[in-house]
Amino acid sequence: MPVIFSTVIYQDADFKDAGIWALKQKGVVTLKAGTSGVELDPLEGAKNGHAAHEKYASAFSERI
Repeated sequence: MPVIFSTVIYQDADFKDAGIWALKQKGVVTLKAGTSGVELDPLEGAKNGHAAHEKYASAFSERI
């Protein structure tokens, strides 16, 4: 069974890659690339998992 972890990461310094979501949800400022806010917590047995880096709330809607 594949294990997929999702995290939201914004690359742009001014959060333009967050689109209108940045206007709706001011907390996106904590999700800047390279900060601790976007690090995945280590989980036992998850060494073979894959990370999905997303920009919006629904992690898998773009993959269906």
